[in-house]
Amino acid sequence: SLDFSQRGLLSVCYGPHVQIWQNAYRSKQQSPYMSHLIPGESIQDAKFVPFEDVLGIGHSGGFSSILVPGSGEPNFDTFEANPYQTKSQRKEAEVKSLLDKVPHELITLDPTAILRVDRASKAVKEKEKKTETEADGDEEAAELKRRQRGRSSSQRRYLRKNANIISEHRKEVLESLEKKRLEKQQLKEGPQPPKPREALDRFFT
Repeated sequence: SLDFSQRGLLSVCYGPHVQIWQNAYRSKQQSPYMSHLIPGESIQDAKFVPFEDVLGIGHSGGFSSILVPGSGEPNFDTFEANPYQTKSQRKEAEVKSLLDKVPHELITLDPTAILRVDRASKAVKEKEKKTETEADGDEEAAELKRRQRGRSSSQRRYLRKNANIISEHRKEVLESLEKKRLEKQQLKEGPQPPKPREALDRFFT
Protein backbone atom coordinates (compact mmCIF):
# COMPACT_ATOMS: atom_id res chain seq x y z
CA SER A 1 0.00 0.00 0.00
CA LEU A 2 1.33 3.42 -1.02
CA ASP A 3 0.16 6.88 0.02
CA PHE A 4 1.56 10.41 -0.33
CA SER A 5 1.14 13.04 2.36
CA GLN A 6 0.44 16.74 1.75
CA ARG A 7 4.13 17.55 2.22
CA GLY A 8 5.36 14.86 -0.14
CA LEU A 9 6.19 12.02 2.26
CA LEU A 10 5.58 8.49 0.91
CA SER A 11 4.32 5.63 3.06
CA VAL A 12 5.14 2.07 1.93
CA CYS A 13 3.48 -0.90 3.64
CA TYR A 14 4.41 -4.55 3.18
CA GLY A 15 3.73 -7.38 5.61
CA PRO A 16 4.10 -6.04 9.17
CA HIS A 17 6.43 -3.20 8.10
CA VAL A 18 5.69 0.47 7.45
CA GLN A 19 8.33 2.75 5.94
CA ILE A 20 8.16 6.51 5.40
CA TRP A 21 10.29 7.92 2.59
CA GLN A 22 11.16 11.58 2.15
CA ASN A 23 11.67 13.15 -1.32
CA ALA A 24 11.30 9.73 -2.91
CA TYR A 25 9.95 11.19 -6.15
CA ARG A 26 12.85 13.64 -6.52
CA SER A 27 15.91 11.43 -6.11
CA LYS A 28 16.83 7.93 -5.07
CA GLN A 29 17.05 7.61 -1.28
CA GLN A 30 19.43 5.35 0.55
CA SER A 31 17.38 4.86 3.72
CA PRO A 32 13.80 5.60 4.80
CA TYR A 33 12.84 8.66 6.81
CA MET A 34 11.02 6.48 9.39
CA SER A 35 10.26 2.80 9.95
CA HIS A 36 7.57 1.12 12.02
CA LEU A 37 6.88 -2.53 12.81
CA ILE A 38 3.63 -4.15 13.90
CA PRO A 39 4.67 -7.65 14.97
CA GLY A 40 2.42 -10.55 13.97
CA GLU A 41 0.02 -8.42 11.93
CA SER A 42 -0.52 -8.03 8.19
CA ILE A 43 -0.95 -4.41 7.16
CA GLN A 44 -3.79 -3.85 4.69
CA ASP A 45 -3.74 -0.10 4.11
CA ALA A 46 -2.23 3.17 5.40
CA LYS A 47 -3.39 6.76 4.87
CA PHE A 48 -2.05 10.13 5.99
CA VAL A 49 -4.44 12.39 7.92
CA PRO A 50 -4.87 15.77 6.15
CA PHE A 51 -3.42 18.77 8.04
CA GLU A 52 -2.12 16.46 10.77
CA ASP A 53 1.23 14.71 11.31
CA VAL A 54 -0.52 11.37 11.69
CA LEU A 55 -0.50 8.15 9.64
CA GLY A 56 -3.42 5.77 10.08
CA ILE A 57 -2.64 2.08 9.60
CA GLY A 58 -5.25 -0.62 9.08
CA HIS A 59 -4.05 -4.18 9.73
CA SER A 60 -5.42 -7.61 10.47
CA GLY A 61 -5.52 -6.92 14.21
CA GLY A 62 -7.39 -3.60 13.99
CA PHE A 63 -6.21 -0.04 13.59
CA SER A 64 -3.07 1.82 14.67
CA SER A 65 -1.77 5.36 14.21
CA ILE A 66 1.72 6.76 14.36
CA LEU A 67 3.15 10.26 14.40
CA VAL A 68 5.03 11.36 11.28
CA PRO A 69 6.56 14.81 11.85
CA GLY A 70 6.30 17.11 8.83
CA SER A 71 3.72 15.07 6.88
CA GLY A 72 0.68 17.40 7.23
CA GLU A 73 0.22 20.86 5.75
CA PRO A 74 0.49 23.39 8.63
CA ASN A 75 -1.03 26.31 6.70
CA PHE A 76 -4.50 25.61 5.34
CA ASP A 77 -6.95 27.79 3.43
CA THR A 78 -10.21 28.09 5.37
CA PHE A 79 -12.10 28.98 2.18
CA GLU A 80 -11.03 25.76 0.47
CA ALA A 81 -10.71 23.15 3.23
CA ASN A 82 -11.18 24.05 6.88
CA PRO A 83 -10.62 21.04 9.17
CA TYR A 84 -11.95 23.01 12.15
CA GLN A 85 -15.17 24.29 10.61
CA THR A 86 -18.33 24.15 12.67
CA LYS A 87 -21.66 22.61 11.73
CA SER A 88 -23.11 25.94 10.59
CA GLN A 89 -20.01 26.72 8.52
CA ARG A 90 -20.27 23.32 6.87
CA LYS A 91 -23.89 23.98 5.92
CA GLU A 92 -23.01 27.42 4.52
CA ALA A 93 -20.19 25.89 2.49
CA GLU A 94 -22.58 23.31 1.03
CA VAL A 95 -25.10 25.99 0.06
CA LYS A 96 -22.39 28.15 -1.49
CA SER A 97 -21.01 25.24 -3.50
CA LEU A 98 -24.50 24.52 -4.83
CA LEU A 99 -25.06 28.14 -5.79
CA ASP A 100 -21.73 28.27 -7.58
CA LYS A 101 -22.83 25.45 -9.85
CA VAL A 102 -25.12 27.61 -11.97
CA PRO A 103 -26.29 25.93 -15.20
CA HIS A 104 -24.86 27.50 -18.31
CA GLU A 105 -28.39 27.90 -19.70
CA LEU A 106 -29.00 30.62 -17.12
CA ILE A 107 -26.01 32.74 -18.09
CA THR A 108 -26.01 32.44 -21.89
CA LEU A 109 -27.61 35.20 -23.96
CA ASP A 110 -30.11 34.71 -26.73
CA PRO A 111 -28.47 36.22 -29.84
CA THR A 112 -31.79 36.39 -31.65
CA ALA A 113 -33.27 38.58 -28.90
CA ILE A 114 -30.29 40.95 -28.95
CA LEU A 115 -30.29 41.38 -32.73
CA ARG A 116 -34.07 41.76 -32.97
CA VAL A 117 -35.31 45.09 -34.40
CA ASP A 118 -38.52 46.82 -33.33
CA ARG A 119 -40.39 47.22 -36.62
CA ALA A 120 -43.53 48.86 -35.19
CA SER A 121 -44.81 51.98 -36.91
CA LYS A 122 -44.41 55.49 -35.51
CA ALA A 123 -48.10 55.74 -34.64
CA VAL A 124 -47.97 52.51 -32.65
CA LYS A 125 -44.87 53.67 -30.77
CA GLU A 126 -46.48 57.03 -29.92
CA LYS A 127 -49.61 55.27 -28.68
CA GLU A 128 -47.57 52.95 -26.49
CA LYS A 129 -45.59 55.90 -25.11
CA LYS A 130 -48.81 57.79 -24.34
CA THR A 131 -50.28 54.76 -22.60
CA GLU A 132 -47.13 54.36 -20.48
CA THR A 133 -47.21 58.07 -19.55
CA GLU A 134 -50.85 57.88 -18.49
CA ALA A 135 -50.14 54.76 -16.47
CA ASP A 136 -47.23 56.46 -14.73
CA GLY A 137 -49.48 59.43 -13.89
CA ASP A 138 -52.14 57.17 -12.41
CA GLU A 139 -49.54 55.35 -10.35
CA GLU A 140 -48.14 58.64 -9.05
CA ALA A 141 -51.62 59.86 -8.03
CA ALA A 142 -52.40 56.58 -6.31
CA GLU A 143 -49.07 56.69 -4.53
CA LEU A 144 -49.76 60.21 -3.26
CA LYS A 145 -53.12 59.10 -1.86
CA ARG A 146 -51.57 56.13 -0.11
CA ARG A 147 -50.41 57.02 3.37
CA GLN A 148 -46.77 56.21 3.94
CA ARG A 149 -44.37 56.78 6.77
CA GLY A 150 -40.82 58.02 6.73
CA ARG A 151 -39.00 61.00 5.37
CA SER A 152 -38.75 59.57 1.87
CA SER A 153 -42.45 58.86 1.28
CA SER A 154 -44.02 59.90 -2.00
CA GLN A 155 -46.28 62.49 -0.39
CA ARG A 156 -43.35 64.19 1.34
CA ARG A 157 -41.35 64.16 -1.89
CA TYR A 158 -44.28 65.80 -3.67
CA LEU A 159 -44.62 68.46 -0.98
CA ARG A 160 -40.90 69.17 -0.97
CA LYS A 161 -40.92 69.49 -4.75
CA ASN A 162 -43.81 71.99 -4.70
CA ALA A 163 -42.68 73.88 -1.58
CA ASN A 164 -41.17 76.80 -3.55
CA ILE A 165 -44.03 77.15 -6.08
CA ILE A 166 -46.01 80.34 -5.29
CA SER A 167 -49.55 80.37 -6.70
CA GLU A 168 -52.27 83.05 -6.48
CA HIS A 169 -54.24 81.04 -3.94
CA ARG A 170 -51.16 80.47 -1.82
CA LYS A 171 -50.32 84.18 -1.95
CA GLU A 172 -53.81 85.12 -0.74
CA VAL A 173 -53.61 82.59 2.07
CA LEU A 174 -50.25 83.94 3.23
CA GLU A 175 -51.55 87.54 3.21
CA SER A 176 -54.62 86.53 5.20
CA LEU A 177 -52.49 84.71 7.78
CA GLU A 178 -50.20 87.70 8.13
CA LYS A 179 -53.18 90.04 8.62
CA LYS A 180 -54.65 87.80 11.31
CA ARG A 181 -51.29 87.59 13.04
CA LEU A 182 -50.98 91.40 13.18
CA GLU A 183 -54.54 91.79 14.51
CA LYS A 184 -53.91 89.19 17.20
CA GLN A 185 -50.68 90.95 18.19
CA GLN A 186 -52.47 94.31 18.46
CA LEU A 187 -55.21 92.83 20.66
CA LYS A 188 -52.61 91.25 22.87
CA GLU A 189 -50.65 94.49 23.34
CA GLY A 190 -53.80 96.61 23.98
CA PRO A 191 -54.44 100.24 22.96
CA GLN A 192 -51.32 102.33 22.47
CA PRO A 193 -50.97 105.47 24.69
CA PRO A 194 -51.04 108.82 22.84
CA LYS A 195 -47.70 110.09 21.74
CA PRO A 196 -46.55 113.15 23.68
CA ARG A 197 -46.50 116.38 21.71
CA GLU A 198 -43.19 117.98 20.95
CA ALA A 199 -42.29 121.64 20.39
CA LEU A 200 -42.26 121.40 16.62
CA ASP A 201 -45.64 119.63 16.34
CA ARG A 202 -47.53 123.00 16.19
CA PHE A 203 -46.01 123.71 12.77
CA PHE A 204 -47.61 120.54 11.33
CA THR A 205 -51.18 121.06 12.67
